[in-house]
Amino acid sequence: MVANWRLLREMSGGAACGAAIKADGYGLGAREVVQRLAGAGCRDFFVATWREARAVADLGVSVSVLHGVRDADMADRPATARPVLNTVEQVRRWRDSGGACAT
Repeated sequence: MVANWRLLREMSGGAACGAAIKADGYGLGAREVVQRLAGAGCRDFFVATWREARAVADLGVSVSVLHGVRDADMADRPATARPVLNTVEQVRRWRDSGGACAT
């Protein structure tokens, strides 16, 4: 995964290049994958669910949750995770909760 990420980073032409670590790092262990990729310089990670974000929250990396954000997700969300906002309702919910939006 590190070699793949490095190749894609080089091909990106200077654009930010993150890594999906969904499904427990695609079966390799999300925590191990994050640690190795972060050690190689990766700074942006993507997961499918808030549960997956909580599983790596203590590693201190930036995590985007592709699932978005439901009312049920608002109470127990890691400070290092942010939703990929998929609907106007999710944008409102995130804004109303005081969630920061990346620019």
